[in-house]
Amino acid sequence: MKKFFKAPALVLVALAFTVASCGGGWSDDDKKKFMDKCSEGASAMGEAGEKYCQCMLDKIVEKYPDPKTVDKDMDKEWMQKEAMKCLSGGEE
Repeated sequence: MKKFFKAPALVLVALAFTVASCGGGWSDDDKKKFMDKCSEGASAMGEAGEKYCQCMLDKIVEKYPDPKTVDKDMDKEWMQKEAMKCLSGGEE
């Protein structure tokens, strides 16, 4: 159960790494960097970790079309709620 509480933190670390290298709009390289960092942190979750990271990336890109705004506009409550949805396999 501990791994579920770490998952939102994994996204925040991946976001910090990605946002530092962004310049407006999510490029394929930005998305790959996010996935690489998130997947690295979620590796103990196996395939579920990959699905979680992709689910979160999709949600974050939709909510924050400009990656430069993610860090300053991050809604942590929203992030935790969406992380729990992604962990449970729901992408609603």
